[in-house]
Amino acid sequence: MKFFKKTDVFVIVVLVVLSLTFMLIYRSVMSDRPAVAHIYYFGNLVQVVDLKQGVEKTIEITEVPGVILQQDSDGSIRFESSDCPDKVCVNTGSLSLIGESAACLPNGVLVKIMPSGERSSDEVDIIIE
Repeated sequence: MKFFKKTDVFVIVVLVVLSLTFMLIYRSVMSDRPAVAHIYYFGNLVQVVDLKQGVEKTIEITEVPGVILQQDSDGSIRFESSDCPDKVCVNTGSLSLIGESAACLPNGVLVKIMPSGERSSDEVDIIIE
């Protein structure tokens, strides 16, 4: 008895190709849009950082002195360090595309990449993560 049939493999390959195609289209459309990083502390917006190219700075959150974010010159933001025990937030890496997010749950810090400026009428009303 075979585990996969030829049609199963064909369907899986088609789904993978379609997924990669849509992912590449999304990345190419969203990569050239200006973005900002919204930084939340236990659900409250505490800071908005404009993610411009060529700007490099360290961002400290006054509510949580143990969490330090780093804005890199390539227009991305990342958790530089955190006093949480597992360091999942630090290992998440850089965020630069609209819709990406990272969280330091023990400290209650969430970073979401959002489009800057006003929304147009053809954009999605809500994104559920």
